[in-house]
Amino acid sequence: MRAQNYVGYAASLGKMERFLSDIEPTSASHGERYVFVIGPFRTARAARWAEKYGHLNPHFNQVADAERISALPEFAQGWAGCAGGEPANGRRGMPPRE
Repeated sequence: MRAQNYVGYAASLGKMERFLSDIEPTSASHGERYVFVIGPFRTARAARWAEKYGHLNPHFNQVADAERISALPEFAQGWAGCAGGEPANGRRGMPPRE
């Protein structure tokens, strides 16, 4: 099995952290480092989005949300083209208003 992307909440750091794992994380294997883990993510892009914008974000409830939101053209364009990596629409981690 190849390594897959996961995001865990590292309480000691007080933030979400992306990591790769060859095995499915459990309390026994990753419990000392992470309070909770979400994944596996299909893409590294979605795992990076979840790491940066996922914690306490009401738009992010499952892996599919991160995959969908991180793939929006507004975010891909905004992250690449803005200083500091913020979305061009100015709404951190949230889809654009319709």
